[in-house]
Amino acid sequence: MKAPLNTLVIHSTHAPLSHSLAVFFTPLAQHARTFIAQRRQDLTTWNQRRRTRLALRELDNDALKDIGVSRAEALNEANKPFWKG
Repeated sequence: MKAPLNTLVIHSTHAPLSHSLAVFFTPLAQHARTFIAQRRQDLTTWNQRRRTRLALRELDNDALKDIGVSRAEALNEANKPFWKG
């Protein structure tokens, strides 16, 4: 019996299509999960830097002396963009 013209017929001796797709998409999905986890970690790190640098800017000279940081060092660190370590 012939298939209608609008029907796709695949004859293959290879693994079923679902297996082929799983082989392709499983590593892709793992890569996507890793990428998302890394970006989430970046956002967490950047937010922590931002908050720390804002707090550092607010410290008075006595508090800076207590932690062994000069005003110039504190301002230098506080003025860095959040994405720079």
